[in-house]
Amino acid sequence: MSGAAIISLDCEGRWGVADHLTPVVADGLTDARLRSAYRGLIDMFASVELSATFAFVELFTRPASREITELVRDRAAQLPYLARAAKGLAAGEEGWIGDWALEMAGAGGHEIAFHGATHVPWTTLSREQARSEMELARPEHRQTMVFPRNQIAHLDVLAEYGCKAFRGSRDYPTRVQSLLSEFDLAIPSQQLPDRTASRPVEIPSGVFVNWRSGLRRLVPPQVTRRRARNLLEHAARTGGVAHFWLHPENVATAPATFANVQAIVEEIVAFRDAGQIRVETQLSVLRD
Repeated sequence: MSGAAIISLDCEGRWGVADHLTPVVADGLTDARLRSAYRGLIDMFASVELSATFAFVELFTRPASREITELVRDRAAQLPYLARAAKGLAAGEEGWIGDWALEMAGAGGHEIAFHGATHVPWTTLSREQARSEMELARPEHRQTMVFPRNQIAHLDVLAEYGCKAFRGSRDYPTRVQSLLSEFDLAIPSQQLPDRTASRPVEIPSGVFVNWRSGLRRLVPPQVTRRRARNLLEHAARTGGVAHFWLHPENVATAPATFANVQAIVEEIVAFRDAGQIRVETQLSVLRD
């Protein structure tokens, strides 16, 4: 029996922190730091022939234009989350435009998925606002979804627009509990639900790749690697799915995070090359 491994990346630039973009956070999300993070990850994946899912905030992938700036300004009147994005775009700040990142990921042959048009959490959107977000997405990029902030809502809207699947969410009541979960070495893989029962399918939520920032720097890299290995072993034994996710922005703001990603990729490749694990994307794992 073999299981599956997925790596998915939430690709946001500054959109993901638009509601708390402090000067310190902004300094970690310059164009140069973002480009270095994306290029490093994509080159690493290429070196081991591994395909991943890059879920982009749609407006992060668009070239700078007056139309986009005006669209965000207009939406900010109803969605306060976007006020800082509107200001940043109007001022020509770095970190809001990442059409180059989409080009990098696409050239690498990775799945391009949808992470919302603006990164406004979908639990704060009306149904019509959610539909408006879907309208902004390129149709070929909305086959699978990663919800902003992992806040799942409006599944009927996803179905309406032909979205096949979304990444589930593993909830932790507090940040402390989320941090402590990094030391849970017995976390099991998850089974993919019946793919014929309904659309969109909930893809197992998996685990966050530890971001080496703040208190999370206290998590030893050896623990992160062992946790990944145990998860892959369980997936191989049970036919489950081992799903690992992160933001390239985590690498941009805390470069030591790259070593955690590299260790997990090395573990995945070892299981793949031993014939115990199939490497999948969010889209390919749905195929029989």
